[in-house]
Amino acid sequence: MAKKKKYQGWERKDIEIIDRNPLQIIQYYHLKSIVGDGAICPICRLQLKDDITLIPVKEKMVLKVRGKACINCKCLYVNDLDAVVSKTKKLGYARGFTFDGVEQWKYFTMKKIKMIEEARTQAIQKMKEIPSAVVMICIYFLGTKKLYWIYISKEKCLNNPKEKIFGYGMNDGLEFLSAAFAEDRSKKGCWQGKEYMVKGYWFKNKLSRKRLHAMKPEYITIKDDGGYPSSVKNRFFELTDLLFYSPFSQRYEIVKATHDKLEGYYFIDIGIYRRFLTDHGKPPVQLMQGCCSFEKLNEESLLKIYGYSVAQKDNLSSNDRQAILAEVVDIQLLTVSRIVSHLNFCMSTHSQDKNVFARAKWREDLKFIESYKANPERFLIADKIKINKS
Repeated sequence: MAKKKKYQGWERKDIEIIDRNPLQIIQYYHLKSIVGDGAICPICRLQLKDDITLIPVKEKMVLKVRGKACINCKCLYVNDLDAVVSKTKKLGYARGFTFDGVEQWKYFTMKKIKMIEEARTQAIQKMKEIPSAVVMICIYFLGTKKLYWIYISKEKCLNNPKEKIFGYGMNDGLEFLSAAFAEDRSKKGCWQGKEYMVKGYWFKNKLSRKRLHAMKPEYITIKDDGGYPSSVKNRFFELTDLLFYSPFSQRYEIVKATHDKLEGYYFIDIGIYRRFLTDHGKPPVQLMQGCCSFEKLNEESLLKIYGYSVAQKDNLSSNDRQAILAEVVDIQLLTVSRIVSHLNFCMSTHSQDKNVFARAKWREDLKFIESYKANPERFLIADKIKINKS
Protein backbone atom coordinates (compact mmCIF):
# COMPACT_ATOMS: atom_id res chain seq x y z
CA MET A 1 0.00 0.00 0.00
CA ALA A 2 1.28 3.45 -0.92
CA LYS A 3 2.76 5.45 1.91
CA LYS A 4 0.98 8.78 2.49
CA LYS A 5 3.01 11.98 2.67
CA LYS A 6 1.66 14.91 4.64
CA TYR A 7 1.97 18.21 2.79
CA GLN A 8 2.77 21.14 5.11
CA GLY A 9 -0.23 23.40 5.63
CA TRP A 10 -2.51 21.06 3.69
CA GLU A 11 -5.11 19.06 5.62
CA ARG A 12 -7.92 18.54 3.11
CA LYS A 13 -9.18 14.96 2.98
CA ASP A 14 -10.05 15.20 -0.70
CA ILE A 15 -6.47 15.95 -1.77
CA GLU A 16 -3.22 14.42 -0.53
CA ILE A 17 0.29 13.74 -1.79
CA ILE A 18 1.40 10.10 -1.93
CA ASP A 19 4.35 8.16 -3.34
CA ARG A 20 3.95 7.24 -6.95
CA ASN A 21 3.10 3.54 -7.46
CA PRO A 22 3.65 2.29 -11.02
CA LEU A 23 0.86 -0.23 -10.54
CA GLN A 24 -1.68 2.48 -9.86
CA ILE A 25 -3.47 3.77 -12.95
CA ILE A 26 -4.45 7.40 -13.48
CA GLN A 27 -8.13 7.03 -14.32
CA TYR A 28 -9.42 10.54 -15.05
CA TYR A 29 -7.62 13.26 -17.00
CA HIS A 30 -10.56 15.67 -17.01
CA LEU A 31 -11.43 17.31 -13.71
CA LYS A 32 -14.46 19.54 -13.28
CA SER A 33 -16.07 21.55 -10.50
CA ILE A 34 -18.85 19.62 -8.82
CA VAL A 35 -22.38 20.75 -9.66
CA GLY A 36 -25.25 20.63 -7.18
CA ASP A 37 -25.13 17.71 -4.76
CA GLY A 38 -22.83 15.70 -7.03
CA ALA A 39 -25.22 12.79 -7.45
CA ILE A 40 -25.77 13.04 -11.21
CA CYS A 41 -23.46 13.98 -14.09
CA PRO A 42 -24.69 17.33 -15.49
CA ILE A 43 -23.63 16.28 -19.00
CA CYS A 44 -25.00 12.76 -19.52
CA ARG A 45 -27.30 12.62 -16.45
CA LEU A 46 -25.86 9.26 -15.28
CA GLN A 47 -25.26 8.42 -11.64
CA LEU A 48 -21.85 9.43 -10.26
CA LYS A 49 -19.69 7.25 -8.05
CA ASP A 50 -16.92 7.91 -5.54
CA ASP A 51 -13.49 7.57 -7.11
CA ILE A 52 -10.00 9.08 -7.33
CA THR A 53 -7.48 10.23 -9.89
CA LEU A 54 -3.72 10.58 -9.54
CA ILE A 55 -1.88 13.62 -10.91
CA PRO A 56 1.93 13.37 -11.22
CA VAL A 57 3.43 16.38 -9.44
CA LYS A 58 7.01 15.33 -8.72
CA GLU A 59 9.42 12.68 -9.90
CA LYS A 60 8.26 10.08 -7.36
CA MET A 61 5.05 11.59 -6.09
CA VAL A 62 1.47 12.11 -7.20
CA LEU A 63 -1.44 14.21 -6.04
CA LYS A 64 -4.32 11.96 -5.06
CA VAL A 65 -7.66 13.66 -5.73
CA ARG A 66 -10.98 12.28 -4.53
CA GLY A 67 -14.27 13.15 -6.16
CA LYS A 68 -17.36 11.92 -7.97
CA ALA A 69 -16.61 10.12 -11.23
CA CYS A 70 -18.63 9.69 -14.40
CA ILE A 71 -17.58 6.53 -16.24
CA ASN A 72 -19.35 7.62 -19.41
CA CYS A 73 -17.79 11.10 -19.66
CA LYS A 74 -14.47 9.95 -18.21
CA CYS A 75 -14.23 12.91 -15.84
CA LEU A 76 -13.99 13.48 -12.11
CA TYR A 77 -16.07 16.11 -10.31
CA VAL A 78 -14.31 17.61 -7.29
CA ASN A 79 -15.43 19.97 -4.52
CA ASP A 80 -12.56 22.47 -4.67
CA LEU A 81 -11.05 22.59 -8.13
CA ASP A 82 -9.24 25.84 -7.33
CA ALA A 83 -7.26 24.05 -4.62
CA VAL A 84 -6.33 21.20 -6.98
CA VAL A 85 -5.06 23.58 -9.65
CA SER A 86 -3.15 25.66 -7.09
CA LYS A 87 -1.35 22.59 -5.76
CA THR A 88 -0.44 21.30 -9.21
CA LYS A 89 0.98 24.72 -10.10
CA LYS A 90 3.13 24.73 -6.96
CA LEU A 91 4.30 21.13 -7.23
CA GLY A 92 4.68 20.60 -10.95
CA TYR A 93 3.09 20.78 -14.37
CA ALA A 94 -0.02 18.58 -14.76
CA ARG A 95 0.61 17.64 -18.36
CA GLY A 96 -2.37 16.11 -20.16
CA PHE A 97 -4.93 17.11 -17.54
CA THR A 98 -7.73 19.62 -18.02
CA PHE A 99 -9.57 21.57 -15.36
CA ASP A 100 -13.08 22.71 -16.24
CA GLY A 101 -12.16 22.16 -19.86
CA VAL A 102 -8.88 24.11 -19.98
CA GLU A 103 -5.24 23.41 -19.27
CA GLN A 104 -3.75 24.21 -15.91
CA TRP A 105 -2.04 27.45 -16.98
CA LYS A 106 -5.28 28.80 -18.47
CA TYR A 107 -7.55 27.85 -15.61
CA PHE A 108 -7.41 30.93 -13.38
CA THR A 109 -7.33 33.30 -16.35
CA MET A 110 -10.47 31.74 -17.81
CA LYS A 111 -12.11 31.69 -14.39
CA LYS A 112 -11.35 35.39 -13.95
CA ILE A 113 -12.85 36.15 -17.37
CA LYS A 114 -15.94 34.14 -16.49
CA MET A 115 -16.30 35.94 -13.16
CA ILE A 116 -15.99 39.32 -14.88
CA GLU A 117 -18.61 38.33 -17.45
CA GLU A 118 -20.97 37.19 -14.70
CA ALA A 119 -20.40 40.42 -12.75
CA ARG A 120 -20.99 42.47 -15.89
CA THR A 121 -24.21 40.59 -16.62
CA GLN A 122 -25.44 41.31 -13.09
CA ALA A 123 -24.42 44.97 -13.41
CA ILE A 124 -26.24 45.33 -16.73
CA GLN A 125 -29.33 43.78 -15.17
CA LYS A 126 -29.10 46.31 -12.33
CA MET A 127 -28.82 49.13 -14.88
CA LYS A 128 -31.99 47.92 -16.59
CA GLU A 129 -33.78 48.08 -13.24
CA ILE A 130 -32.80 51.75 -12.77
CA PRO A 131 -35.49 53.68 -14.70
CA SER A 132 -33.37 56.78 -15.32
CA ALA A 133 -30.06 55.03 -16.10
CA VAL A 134 -28.39 55.95 -19.39
CA VAL A 135 -24.95 54.33 -19.31
CA MET A 136 -22.92 52.06 -17.05
CA ILE A 137 -19.17 52.69 -16.65
CA CYS A 138 -16.77 50.03 -15.35
CA ILE A 139 -13.68 51.27 -13.49
CA TYR A 140 -10.84 49.89 -11.39
CA PHE A 141 -8.49 51.77 -9.08
CA LEU A 142 -4.79 51.69 -9.91
CA GLY A 143 -2.96 49.01 -7.98
CA THR A 144 -6.10 46.92 -7.50
CA LYS A 145 -8.03 44.39 -9.54
CA LYS A 146 -11.53 44.88 -8.17
CA LEU A 147 -14.06 46.26 -10.63
CA TYR A 148 -16.66 48.90 -9.77
CA TRP A 149 -19.77 49.68 -11.78
CA ILE A 150 -20.89 53.31 -12.02
CA TYR A 151 -24.37 54.25 -13.25
CA ILE A 152 -25.07 57.62 -14.90
CA SER A 153 -28.65 58.87 -14.72
CA LYS A 154 -30.55 61.28 -16.95
CA GLU A 155 -31.90 62.81 -13.74
CA LYS A 156 -29.49 65.73 -13.55
CA CYS A 157 -29.24 66.09 -9.77
CA LEU A 158 -29.53 62.44 -8.68
CA ASN A 159 -26.78 61.53 -6.20
CA ASN A 160 -26.59 58.06 -4.65
CA PRO A 161 -22.93 57.24 -3.81
CA LYS A 162 -23.89 54.06 -1.95
CA GLU A 163 -25.40 52.50 -5.09
CA LYS A 164 -22.93 54.42 -7.30
CA ILE A 165 -25.73 56.15 -9.22
CA PHE A 166 -25.00 59.73 -10.27
CA GLY A 167 -26.92 62.28 -12.30
CA TYR A 168 -25.12 63.71 -15.33
CA GLY A 169 -25.13 67.16 -13.71
CA MET A 170 -23.41 66.12 -10.47
CA ASN A 171 -19.65 66.50 -10.03
CA ASP A 172 -19.16 62.73 -9.77
CA GLY A 173 -21.35 62.14 -12.81
CA LEU A 174 -19.41 64.67 -14.89
CA GLU A 175 -16.13 63.15 -13.71
CA PHE A 176 -17.01 59.62 -14.81
CA LEU A 177 -18.54 60.77 -18.11
CA SER A 178 -15.37 62.73 -18.86
CA ALA A 179 -13.07 59.82 -18.05
CA ALA A 180 -15.11 57.47 -20.22
CA PHE A 181 -15.81 59.65 -23.26
CA ALA A 182 -13.45 62.66 -23.43
CA GLU A 183 -10.45 61.89 -25.64
CA ASP A 184 -8.10 64.13 -23.66
CA ARG A 185 -8.70 62.06 -20.52
CA SER A 186 -7.44 58.79 -22.07
CA LYS A 187 -9.79 56.71 -19.86
CA LYS A 188 -8.13 58.02 -16.69
CA GLY A 189 -9.65 59.73 -13.67
CA CYS A 190 -9.51 60.44 -9.96
CA TRP A 191 -12.36 59.78 -7.56
CA GLN A 192 -12.35 60.25 -3.80
CA GLY A 193 -8.61 60.93 -3.95
CA LYS A 194 -7.78 57.68 -5.77
CA GLU A 195 -6.71 57.31 -9.40
CA TYR A 196 -8.69 54.94 -11.57
CA MET A 197 -8.95 53.65 -15.13
CA VAL A 198 -12.08 53.09 -17.20
CA LYS A 199 -12.27 49.47 -18.32
CA GLY A 200 -15.40 49.87 -20.46
CA TYR A 201 -18.93 51.22 -20.69
CA TRP A 202 -22.34 49.92 -21.76
CA PHE A 203 -25.42 51.87 -22.76
CA LYS A 204 -28.83 50.89 -21.47
CA ASN A 205 -30.26 50.85 -25.00
CA LYS A 206 -29.91 52.50 -28.42
CA LEU A 207 -31.94 55.51 -27.32
CA SER A 208 -29.60 56.08 -24.38
CA ARG A 209 -26.58 55.91 -26.69
CA LYS A 210 -28.19 58.43 -29.05
CA ARG A 211 -29.14 60.75 -26.18
CA LEU A 212 -25.65 60.84 -24.68
CA HIS A 213 -23.89 61.36 -28.01
CA ALA A 214 -26.27 64.23 -28.75
CA MET A 215 -25.31 65.86 -25.45
CA LYS A 216 -21.62 66.08 -26.45
CA PRO A 217 -21.80 67.51 -29.98
CA GLU A 218 -18.91 67.84 -32.39
CA TYR A 219 -20.30 71.14 -33.69
CA ILE A 220 -22.73 73.77 -32.48
CA THR A 221 -24.68 76.46 -34.33
CA ILE A 222 -24.29 80.08 -33.30
CA LYS A 223 -27.65 81.86 -33.23
CA ASP A 224 -29.06 84.77 -31.24
CA ASP A 225 -30.73 83.85 -27.92
CA GLY A 226 -29.72 80.18 -28.18
CA GLY A 227 -29.64 78.71 -24.68
CA TYR A 228 -31.98 81.35 -23.25
CA PRO A 229 -35.71 80.92 -22.47
CA SER A 230 -36.50 83.61 -25.07
CA SER A 231 -35.38 81.21 -27.82
CA VAL A 232 -38.24 78.77 -27.11
CA LYS A 233 -40.75 80.28 -29.52
CA ASN A 234 -42.87 77.22 -30.32
CA ARG A 235 -43.38 73.58 -29.35
CA PHE A 236 -40.52 72.46 -31.60
CA PHE A 237 -37.93 74.35 -29.52
CA GLU A 238 -36.70 73.26 -26.09
CA LEU A 239 -33.91 74.22 -23.72
CA THR A 240 -31.43 71.43 -23.08
CA ASP A 241 -28.03 70.74 -21.51
CA LEU A 242 -24.95 70.01 -23.59
CA LEU A 243 -21.55 68.76 -22.43
CA PHE A 244 -18.53 70.80 -23.55
CA TYR A 245 -15.08 69.56 -22.55
CA SER A 246 -13.11 72.13 -20.56
CA PRO A 247 -9.31 72.13 -20.90
CA PHE A 248 -9.20 74.12 -17.64
CA SER A 249 -11.07 71.66 -15.39
CA GLN A 250 -10.23 68.70 -17.67
CA ARG A 251 -13.77 67.43 -17.61
CA TYR A 252 -17.15 68.11 -19.21
CA GLU A 253 -18.99 71.25 -18.18
CA ILE A 254 -22.70 71.89 -18.78
CA VAL A 255 -23.78 74.47 -21.36
CA LYS A 256 -27.37 75.57 -21.90
CA ALA A 257 -28.48 75.30 -25.53
CA THR A 258 -31.69 75.35 -27.54
CA HIS A 259 -32.76 72.25 -29.44
CA ASP A 260 -34.70 72.64 -32.66
CA LYS A 261 -36.50 69.29 -32.68
CA LEU A 262 -37.96 69.87 -36.13
CA GLU A 263 -34.63 70.58 -37.84
CA GLY A 264 -32.61 68.40 -35.47
CA TYR A 265 -29.84 70.79 -34.41
CA TYR A 266 -28.67 72.67 -31.31
CA PHE A 267 -27.79 76.35 -31.13
CA ILE A 268 -26.35 78.77 -28.59
CA ASP A 269 -25.89 82.50 -28.37
CA ILE A 270 -22.36 83.75 -29.06
CA GLY A 271 -22.37 85.31 -25.59
CA ILE A 272 -22.78 81.88 -23.97
CA TYR A 273 -19.89 80.53 -26.02
CA ARG A 274 -17.67 83.48 -25.11
CA ARG A 275 -18.41 83.03 -21.40
CA PHE A 276 -17.48 79.38 -21.69
CA LEU A 277 -14.16 80.38 -23.28
CA THR A 278 -13.42 82.72 -20.39
CA ASP A 279 -14.50 80.35 -17.62
CA HIS A 280 -13.52 76.95 -19.00
CA GLY A 281 -11.24 77.37 -22.03
CA LYS A 282 -11.84 76.47 -25.66
CA PRO A 283 -13.93 73.31 -26.12
CA PRO A 284 -13.16 70.92 -29.01
CA VAL A 285 -16.35 71.77 -30.91
CA GLN A 286 -16.86 73.32 -34.32
CA LEU A 287 -18.88 76.51 -34.44
CA MET A 288 -21.40 76.65 -37.25
CA GLN A 289 -23.16 79.59 -38.92
CA GLY A 290 -25.53 77.91 -41.34
CA CYS A 291 -23.70 75.74 -43.87
CA CYS A 292 -20.77 78.08 -44.32
CA SER A 293 -17.36 77.34 -42.82
CA PHE A 294 -15.37 80.23 -41.40
CA GLU A 295 -12.90 80.06 -44.29
CA LYS A 296 -15.73 81.19 -46.59
CA LEU A 297 -16.88 84.07 -44.39
CA ASN A 298 -15.35 87.50 -44.88
CA GLU A 299 -13.89 89.49 -42.01
CA GLU A 300 -16.98 91.65 -41.60
CA SER A 301 -19.28 88.63 -41.25
CA LEU A 302 -16.96 86.89 -38.82
CA LEU A 303 -16.61 89.91 -36.57
CA LYS A 304 -20.34 90.57 -36.70
CA ILE A 305 -21.11 86.98 -35.71
CA TYR A 306 -18.71 87.33 -32.82
CA GLY A 307 -20.38 90.52 -31.61
CA TYR A 308 -17.99 93.21 -32.87
CA SER A 309 -19.71 96.49 -33.77
CA VAL A 310 -19.03 100.22 -33.85
CA ALA A 311 -22.71 101.13 -34.20
CA GLN A 312 -24.05 103.58 -31.65
CA LYS A 313 -27.07 101.35 -30.95
CA ASP A 314 -24.84 98.45 -29.80
CA ASN A 315 -23.08 100.73 -27.30
CA LEU A 316 -19.86 98.69 -27.08
CA SER A 317 -17.04 100.34 -25.17
CA SER A 318 -13.43 100.37 -26.37
CA ASN A 319 -12.62 97.56 -23.94
CA ASP A 320 -15.56 95.49 -25.21
CA ARG A 321 -14.57 95.84 -28.87
CA GLN A 322 -10.90 95.22 -28.29
CA ALA A 323 -11.61 92.18 -26.11
CA ILE A 324 -13.55 90.70 -29.04
CA LEU A 325 -10.71 91.40 -31.48
CA ALA A 326 -8.16 89.83 -29.13
CA GLU A 327 -10.37 86.80 -28.66
CA VAL A 328 -10.87 86.06 -32.38
CA VAL A 329 -7.10 86.28 -32.83
CA ASP A 330 -6.35 84.01 -29.87
CA ILE A 331 -8.77 81.30 -31.00
CA GLN A 332 -7.40 81.62 -34.55
CA LEU A 333 -10.58 82.75 -36.27
CA LEU A 334 -8.74 85.71 -37.83
CA THR A 335 -5.12 86.81 -38.00
CA VAL A 336 -3.95 90.23 -36.90
CA SER A 337 -3.09 91.14 -40.50
CA ARG A 338 -6.60 90.27 -41.73
CA ILE A 339 -8.19 92.42 -39.02
CA VAL A 340 -5.82 95.31 -39.81
CA SER A 341 -6.73 95.10 -43.50
CA HIS A 342 -10.42 94.98 -42.67
CA LEU A 343 -10.32 98.02 -40.36
CA ASN A 344 -8.36 100.02 -42.94
CA PHE A 345 -10.92 99.03 -45.57
CA CYS A 346 -13.80 100.12 -43.31
CA MET A 347 -12.25 103.55 -42.72
CA SER A 348 -11.53 104.11 -46.41
CA THR A 349 -15.05 103.18 -47.52
CA HIS A 350 -16.87 105.16 -44.84
CA SER A 351 -15.40 108.63 -45.31
CA GLN A 352 -18.70 110.51 -45.06
CA ASP A 353 -19.20 112.95 -42.19
CA LYS A 354 -21.98 110.79 -40.74
CA ASN A 355 -19.42 108.05 -40.05
CA VAL A 356 -17.00 110.22 -38.10
CA PHE A 357 -17.65 108.43 -34.80
CA ALA A 358 -17.38 105.00 -36.44
CA ARG A 359 -14.04 105.94 -38.02
CA ALA A 360 -12.75 107.11 -34.65
CA LYS A 361 -13.61 103.74 -33.13
CA TRP A 362 -12.02 101.82 -36.00
CA ARG A 363 -8.88 103.97 -35.70
CA GLU A 364 -8.72 103.27 -31.98
CA ASP A 365 -9.19 99.53 -32.53
CA LEU A 366 -6.61 99.54 -35.34
CA LYS A 367 -3.99 101.01 -33.03
CA PHE A 368 -4.79 98.32 -30.46
CA ILE A 369 -4.72 95.33 -32.81
CA GLU A 370 -1.54 96.39 -34.63
CA SER A 371 0.39 96.07 -31.37
CA TYR A 372 -1.47 93.00 -30.08
CA LYS A 373 0.55 89.82 -29.53
CA ALA A 374 -1.45 86.67 -30.12
CA ASN A 375 -1.83 84.44 -27.06
CA PRO A 376 -3.29 81.08 -28.21
CA GLU A 377 -2.56 79.50 -24.83
CA ARG A 378 -5.16 81.78 -23.25
CA PHE A 379 -7.89 79.33 -24.21
CA LEU A 380 -5.68 76.22 -24.56
CA ILE A 381 -6.39 75.88 -28.26
CA ALA A 382 -6.82 72.23 -29.21
CA ASP A 383 -8.64 71.93 -32.52
CA LYS A 384 -9.37 74.14 -35.48
CA ILE A 385 -12.73 75.91 -35.19
CA LYS A 386 -15.31 76.24 -37.94
CA ILE A 387 -18.03 78.88 -37.92
CA ASN A 388 -21.40 78.47 -39.67
CA LYS A 389 -25.00 79.99 -39.56
CA SER A 390 -28.66 79.01 -39.31
